[in-house]
Amino acid sequence: MSDTQSYEPGTHPDLPAPTSTTGVVGWLRANLFSSPVNTVFSIFFIIVLAWILPKLANWAIIDAVWSGDGAKDCLKSPEAACWAFVGARFEQFMYGLYPLEEYWRVNLIGLIVLVAGAPLLIERLPFRRACGLFMLFAFPVVAFFLLLGFSKSSVSAWPYWLMGLSALALSALSAVPNRPKQRGWGGIVSIVTIVLLLLWGLAAPSNWTVGLFYGAPGWAAVVSLILTMGPIVATVGALLSKKGHAFVVDRFGSICLYIAVLAFIGFMLPIQTWDPVRGSSPPWVMAIATAAFAYAAIAPWGYEKSAGLAGRIALGLAPFYLIVAYLVLTGPPDWLNFGSLDWQANTIPLFRDVQEVLPYVETSRWGGLMLTLVIAVSGIVASLPLGIVLALGRRSKMPVIRTICVVFIEFWRGVPLITVLFMASVMFPLFLPEGVTFNQLLRALIGVALFSSAYMAEVVRGGLQAIPRGQYEAADAMGLSYWSSMRLIVLPQALKIVIPGIVNTFIGLFKDTTLVSIIGLFDLLNIVQTGLTDANWLAPNVPYTGYVFAAFGFWIFCYSMSRYSQMMERKLDTGHRN
Repeated sequence: MSDTQSYEPGTHPDLPAPTSTTGVVGWLRANLFSSPVNTVFSIFFIIVLAWILPKLANWAIIDAVWSGDGAKDCLKSPEAACWAFVGARFEQFMYGLYPLEEYWRVNLIGLIVLVAGAPLLIERLPFRRACGLFMLFAFPVVAFFLLLGFSKSSVSAWPYWLMGLSALALSALSAVPNRPKQRGWGGIVSIVTIVLLLLWGLAAPSNWTVGLFYGAPGWAAVVSLILTMGPIVATVGALLSKKGHAFVVDRFGSICLYIAVLAFIGFMLPIQTWDPVRGSSPPWVMAIATAAFAYAAIAPWGYEKSAGLAGRIALGLAPFYLIVAYLVLTGPPDWLNFGSLDWQANTIPLFRDVQEVLPYVETSRWGGLMLTLVIAVSGIVASLPLGIVLALGRRSKMPVIRTICVVFIEFWRGVPLITVLFMASVMFPLFLPEGVTFNQLLRALIGVALFSSAYMAEVVRGGLQAIPRGQYEAADAMGLSYWSSMRLIVLPQALKIVIPGIVNTFIGLFKDTTLVSIIGLFDLLNIVQTGLTDANWLAPNVPYTGYVFAAFGFWIFCYSMSRYSQMMERKLDTGHRN
């Protein structure tokens, strides 16, 4: 009689997997010893690691010097690492020459990144969307003012900056009513817009109408008048007819928003950096009013009665809305600035108090890992959207747009980054008017962003070409416009395909930040090299230790980007397989 137990069909119990296919043994057989060739290479690398790891452990840990205050301590073990050098200069490696009493500002930025950035990496955490919007729009502004602080001259210029920022916010916010999905916000948007409009007027100097022709009336005043009055006249004319109303709501709003952004960049920065232009009441402050007052005229008309209570509130506020816009634009010079509303008398002391808490720190004192991250993050954030625009432009059917993008891409890809940085530092100031200064770090940031965007454009273009033609035809069949089809259908697929290329460009950009040493900026590598010249640390093992520390710091960030990209690839791996 057989000892084998018999079972009825379907009642046989599940048996455990063979031990040779599970656990450590199973993993080794499947990954290291799955074939004769794999076995040979695995044994070879195990022998190499067995030879290298003990030596590396002795150099980096066992025989290393961990404490000391000079070369004499490092010479106690000249064949091993001297981590005492890194410990003595750790703060300098992290912060550069940033003032010791202001380290809390850099640490606060790091804490914000950890708190607001964690939900972006971990899906189960709440408030992911809010954190994403904060990191994209608000965090750069917060980090900029925390790191730079406020100088005495910037305190006096703050009314102009607030004037421009409020106008920019007014333009962006007033675009909300024109979006059908967001018409339910009509009443709130109208009220906030009126507040912003009043803020614009309060921020203006008391003699701003006279300041329109500050100095000798010339092209600056003419440009300001055209940019300010042109959109308003065009808007009022368009609103007189139903066709004009539709055109304004659908087309003119976005144009005004673009003008607002360009005006803010083109006019507010010179106010901050060029004293002869700023004066007591510069004409440039009028240019930013372009989109602000255009939207002040059209925003309430962007709502419809079908929007419900919000629409009725918006239409009810329209007369008050336009009256405020008119008074701010044409009212007497002192109408909005008197008593408790006198901006110059009441807010400048407030900004002076802020300046005492956040004193100005020159960018020449920024350095170390902090500067490396500033340059890398700024370049990464700026290069991706600019690269997408260039890639779309290079595939455009309009010859002029295509030619401009091709020339831009080929020019920046044809010169080395070190040349770009040298030109930005040495040659660019020669083309500026006398008395105009341009921050050296800002020049480097612009050069790095433009250089990286050219490479990013080609990466994105590869993704666009990988999308089947049928996707474009499907978007056309659905009646989507060019930008809608790109935003909703084509670009999401293209960017998903080229995630490895995008991250590869980011990693290359992060490592290329070491080239800023050519223009006298002390990034992590350069500040380590500077520390090696200290006579107190002249020991043979100090240079190796410093370079290994810098390399390990770069590796941590580059490897983190690589792992995050792999995670995104797995998450977005939804197709494109035959």
